[in-house]
Amino acid sequence: MRVPQIPCGNHRALVVLGDSLSAGLGEGEGVPWPFQLRDAHKITVFNLSEAGATTADALRQIKTTDNFPGLIVVELGGNDLLGGRSCAEFEHDLNGILSYLHDHQRTVVMLELPLLPGKNPWGVVQRRLAAHYRSHLIPKRLLVNVLASQGATVDTLHLTGTGHQRLAEMVWSTIEPAVSASYQ
Repeated sequence: MRVPQIPCGNHRALVVLGDSLSAGLGEGEGVPWPFQLRDAHKITVFNLSEAGATTADALRQIKTTDNFPGLIVVELGGNDLLGGRSCAEFEHDLNGILSYLHDHQRTVVMLELPLLPGKNPWGVVQRRLAAHYRSHLIPKRLLVNVLASQGATVDTLHLTGTGHQRLAEMVWSTIEPAVSASYQ
């Protein structure tokens, strides 16, 4: 899978729907990557991420808070995958999120889930729904490269300050053409 080419648009802000990978865990790990993007590139960021969030949580949240302008980055599914939710529940809720954002003509960039052995159906669902709703999918190998890099995580899943910086750089390299054009 190639890195998506996101079309230039009038994206004056970035909205992040995520879990602890985007929200952070708290003190000592550094500034979460969405805020590093804000600070480094002087863009408006609405980080709606919450530690422990599932796709069901984000589906409820997006329906009450979708008044934020901007490019939507979806970094969700890890808690669904690891927390015992079924693939069918994941599919239902991710479909709801992407359908809602598509119906509201939002541009969506989604981080593909790194998969555990035996969890390939989750990846199939994510890719199929991304294609159906014309969402841009950042290949899982890019997120895995961040997570596997020296000093990037505190526990193989949650980012250190260095990990947040690397994830910010990776996401920016994907979304930069779509966001930078708005500020010129």
